[in-house]
Amino acid sequence: MTDTEFFGDRATPEFVASRVRRTLTGRPGLPSEIAALVMYSASPEAAYLTGQILHINGGAALGR
Repeated sequence: MTDTEFFGDRATPEFVASRVRRTLTGRPGLPSEIAALVMYSASPEAAYLTGQILHINGGAALGR
C-alpha cells in the first residue's frame, strides 16, 4: 500500500488502515521508496541482479 491514487475510490480510510495493518512496517510506502528501487534496478550497481522478484510491500506479502 502506497500513499497514491492507485486504489481510486476504494481507498477509504478504513481500506487504507486494513492494508497498512498487513505490513510489518506499520505504515504505507512512499512513492520515493518505490522510485528508489526502480532507480537502483536500472543502475550499473545492479548489473549482477538477474531474474529476481522484489517485493516492495512493507512486509505485507512474506514469501510469495
